[in-house]
Amino acid sequence: MQFTALFCLFLLGSVLGYLLEGGWCLLRLGRWERHSATLWGPFCVLYGAVAVGGYLLSHLMKKSSAALQFLVCALAGSAIEWLVSGFQLAAFGAISWDYRHHPFNLAGRVSLRMTLLWGVLGLVLIRFVCPRLDRLVERFTGKKCRLLCLILGAVLALDLAATGLALDRWHTRRLGQPPQGKLEQALDEHYGDQEMARLFPNWDFLAEKYPEEVR
Repeated sequence: MQFTALFCLFLLGSVLGYLLEGGWCLLRLGRWERHSATLWGPFCVLYGAVAVGGYLLSHLMKKSSAALQFLVCALAGSAIEWLVSGFQLAAFGAISWDYRHHPFNLAGRVSLRMTLLWGVLGLVLIRFVCPRLDRLVERFTGKKCRLLCLILGAVLALDLAATGLALDRWHTRRLGQPPQGKLEQALDEHYGDQEMARLFPNWDFLAEKYPEEVR
């Protein structure tokens, strides 16, 4: 399976995840919310990872029972959520989702409800969606596609690098640290607290939301 095909699938899943999250907020809250993981692009990378993982699992487990497929997808989805939230906490002291209001949750980062949901979504992907993606994925080949992936990969890498710098500065700014150097001054000017809150409305800093946990 070619890397270019998987990368295109990752981008497609990221964009669809962005639209899905925004559409869900529109239905539930009556307003659109931008749930992108990057500053500039519409990339909800968690969904991109799920899209690639689900597609690979659909080939590895296409002869497995539905029960086993459900179990593997449920555990894999929760594992991804746990790892991503752990990185976010370690790097920026923040969380993007909080399942503490769900029964049977683990530190608010994963919950039984979401684990079951990942299992159902994975089963739908493996049984119905991914088998119909093969023809589409086969189109993501050739020199033109590789060139496009190279360009999009460079754009995404730049976006992720800028996002990491802006998020780190947002974190340190909330801790009361003054800017160090011209780069952080520029970040404060263009990506201040109000702008970052607009770009990442689902972010909460753990020290502010649950101060008792960081004492």
